[in-house]
Amino acid sequence: MRIVLVAGSPGSGKTTLISKIASPDIGVIVNNLESVNLIPKDVRRVYFPLRSPCARPRQFLHWIEKVHKEWGVDTLLAEPPGMCTETSSRILTPVIALGNDRFEIGPLITVVRGDLLDKNITSDTSENLRIRQQICESDIVVISAAENIDRGRASDIVRRLNPDAEILFFSSETEESIEDIRAAIFSERVLTRALDLI
Repeated sequence: MRIVLVAGSPGSGKTTLISKIASPDIGVIVNNLESVNLIPKDVRRVYFPLRSPCARPRQFLHWIEKVHKEWGVDTLLAEPPGMCTETSSRILTPVIALGNDRFEIGPLITVVRGDLLDKNITSDTSENLRIRQQICESDIVVISAAENIDRGRASDIVRRLNPDAEILFFSSETEESIEDIRAAIFSERVLTRALDLI
């Protein structure tokens, strides 16, 4: 089974993005109950109830195993559950280690709101550190709410943090870049950038 993680801060647009890509032949795991209703009803979807933040990598692997066994889908789109560290790549460590070659990990996609990149994210606040770390670890950075931002400036910020990232702009209104994102998810591309950080 191919697993593609779509990461991002709360409100970044990751569930909206997944809802535009999801189809009946794949599975979707979201990280809160409200997000389930955003996914089309003909798509197999579930949210994972979580307890201790430090236990979340184990719980995430449990849900992946459950989906793999019960649904038999070839592709799983998942939001990360969040955890003790701020980086999404850490959640994939047990999947890589314990997957026994049953799981192929697709490119790590991080969704960042364009208006956050319009602000100064260089100061070391908790939110800014989280955003910078998410950008640094990603194979693909999707800049959402991209209708009214300076795209050149936003791209420069991402490039300074992660020169290797593919940058795509996403608008839920026009569905810009949906086909490019779908192509990356269903291609033979695998996780590369995040592996260097594990």
